[in-house]
Amino acid sequence: MILTYLFYSITCILPIQSGTIYSEYQPFSKTLDSEYRTEEGIENNSLDVTNIPLELLIDAHAVVRYEHKICNILSKDRLQIVVEKAVTILSEKGIPSGDISIYYNGEADDIKDLKVEILDAKGNRLTKIKKKEINDVSSYDGFSIANDARRKTYRHVSNSFPYTVLLSYKKESNNTLTIPSWYPVWQTNVSIEESIYKINSNVRHLTIRHKSYNIELYGIKIDDQKNIFEAKQIKAIKSERKTPSIYHFLPFVRFSPSSFHYFDFEGSYTDWKSYGKWMYDNMLTGRGELPPALIEEIEQKLIPDLSNEEKAKIIYDHVTNSTRYVSVQLGIGGFMPFKCADVYNLKYGDCKALSYYTQNLMQHFGIEAIYTEIMSDREYNFDFDTELAGVDQSNHIILCLPNDGDTTWLECTSKNNPFGYTHSGINNRKALLIKPDGGEIITTSTYTAKENLSVRNIVLHLEENDGLLIDFKNEHRNLKHERMRPFLDVQKSKRDKYIKEYYYHQLASLEIESYHVAMNGERAVLHEEGRFFTTNHIEKAGSYKMIPLNVFTFNIPDKLKTDRSFPIYVKDYTSDSINITMEIPLDMTYVAGKTAIRSFENEYGKMHSNLIYNEEEKSVNVEIYFQHNAGTFLPESVNNYNEFVQNLRELTGQKLIIKPTE
Repeated sequence: MILTYLFYSITCILPIQSGTIYSEYQPFSKTLDSEYRTEEGIENNSLDVTNIPLELLIDAHAVVRYEHKICNILSKDRLQIVVEKAVTILSEKGIPSGDISIYYNGEADDIKDLKVEILDAKGNRLTKIKKKEINDVSSYDGFSIANDARRKTYRHVSNSFPYTVLLSYKKESNNTLTIPSWYPVWQTNVSIEESIYKINSNVRHLTIRHKSYNIELYGIKIDDQKNIFEAKQIKAIKSERKTPSIYHFLPFVRFSPSSFHYFDFEGSYTDWKSYGKWMYDNMLTGRGELPPALIEEIEQKLIPDLSNEEKAKIIYDHVTNSTRYVSVQLGIGGFMPFKCADVYNLKYGDCKALSYYTQNLMQHFGIEAIYTEIMSDREYNFDFDTELAGVDQSNHIILCLPNDGDTTWLECTSKNNPFGYTHSGINNRKALLIKPDGGEIITTSTYTAKENLSVRNIVLHLEENDGLLIDFKNEHRNLKHERMRPFLDVQKSKRDKYIKEYYYHQLASLEIESYHVAMNGERAVLHEEGRFFTTNHIEKAGSYKMIPLNVFTFNIPDKLKTDRSFPIYVKDYTSDSINITMEIPLDMTYVAGKTAIRSFENEYGKMHSNLIYNEEEKSVNVEIYFQHNAGTFLPESVNNYNEFVQNLRELTGQKLIIKPTE
């Protein structure tokens, strides 16, 4: 049975009412009440590393000496963030913790009074970073041809440790749609002396709801009267592999304003329903008019008496084959899709534009389709917080086809995504439907272990001089095929290099005699077929020969350290079914018994192998099946995890042993 871990998360939702008026910037040390300052105070605090408490040095690559942030809501359309921060870097691994990376919108935001200084171990200034040394670059997301997102960046690299990075700046924005979250601890192996966040507002009747996560684990204080959030003396958290997202065990607080200004739009929401209503009315309505030529193109492809699903497939194929994914994130384009007519004329769009375009085509031909927000991430299943609505909880748009309860999810950005395939970035997580009457959270579909399956059929031929010829026909279904996707559209030279260095790297002196890979256009199934030859795979011990069965590289994880504090996270159910046949040379004999069976099972998965030696036909057949279970497991189960890994290694590491016939 899977033991689901509850993330040790302590949460609360409280409104922050408008408080002290701050119409002008003031130094942080003068805006905080004295009881929320360090003993020495910011103005005379010594940053000598000898002042760091010894317990904060344990497992720490860096120490946050102080991080003080104020969010001043000056008006409904003006926001000011004031930051003062000092981070001591203890070792080379801690260098990234001192990075300066300030994100802002080039059109709506302004960064002022940016200062960076470097101090030595005693707290004396080594250097003051000049303005020209701080990079101001486009925050390129990898796909946008134009993007308003920018960032100020600087990294101090030194071979002498420790040193301290001082940072201070103001950020002013004309958009108040989002209130920055507070992350007193943002990574592992970093300890915190003090982190304080304060929110001030002079906007009457403005309510800022907040929700805190995991705070009681770290002794964090929240003063709802003064709107101050305080963390002190937090020891470094050791990095552990196979954990859930840090959002599940590190402390943070999210904020959501009851009303806001965003470019030329005013709005308000209190929950996901009202948030969805605002998005639908302001970002979507009035942009879906379809060009007559486009409607005619679709009508020519439709025949009488098609079901809605058949029509939806035709429309989806038309969109994905006639458009390409290109992102333009300028101004309000971060939330508002292109008009459908623009997508048709340009033949490109981002996830918003292509999903909206497809949605309106579906609806024109009588198919219900819903524009849907989601957090796309292939490593974790990020979810919306059902209690606290906020625009910062999604990063992608997909399409939902309800189909009378038989829901289909469409990723409209690539022709490589088969109709209805929920890839690893969007499967099994909450999604927000944006409907005319408001937002609604539902969960995307997921795949079982048998659906995420790789099936391998392998035949081994022993050649002269201990060469091994490998014939194979493999099939990879759903999430399992994604690892193989790089093979589809790549030059042969690059493909062969990838095969040798990554996929079959355990085969020494590999020669690729033939290889073919193809995708099933109707389903998310990838087929590969080929013949390999290797001269160094067979092992010898005297007159005995041992043939390892791991002719394919399996994703077998490493064991985990047993002194573990946090949950063990496995994202997806997966399975592998392998059938290996080897013909024994006439002058050789199989050493072991005629039949060998081994199996193992615990909460992390199960495995089974069966070996049969056919003496008459002089052949050995091995069947192997193993399944990984998904879930978030208690840290106390780490020994069970390691036992599962060990058995998996032994299962896939089996060897066939033959000897000369006597």
